[in-house]
Amino acid sequence: MKSGLLFIALVLFFNAGSLAYPPCKQYKSVCLLPVKPGPCRGSFPRYYFDKVSGQCKKFTYGGCQGNGNNFLTLKECMKTCTCFFTKDSGPCEVYIKRYYFNSCTGTCEIFKYGGCKGNTNNFENINDCKKTCPYPPVKG
Repeated sequence: MKSGLLFIALVLFFNAGSLAYPPCKQYKSVCLLPVKPGPCRGSFPRYYFDKVSGQCKKFTYGGCQGNGNNFLTLKECMKTCTCFFTKDSGPCEVYIKRYYFNSCTGTCEIFKYGGCKGNTNNFENINDCKKTCPYPPVKG
């Protein structure tokens, strides 16, 4: 009887920790779509996430038949795509103190950046990380 209660208590204890944080999120599938200016002749400055470089880039949207990889601002693009990369120290070994957004815990955390490559979920200070990747997400 006691071992049964202990087992239930342990299960509840370990599951309670998993309820405290949202499930880990990866960057959204819209971020993987190719840039699509559309056939119309409008000229609207927009941003898209370039999956090859791992960065948000500017493009001119024609005004119709685009796709979800089309953001009004650089900040919106970065919040949608950049903040959900896992930390990446890169192949170099300089070891610079940086911060990344941990999408499992919803917090900005410190890590050692090697000094080259890596990805854009890499901030010089915690304030830049928190501004770019607010949690919970701010409704715009």
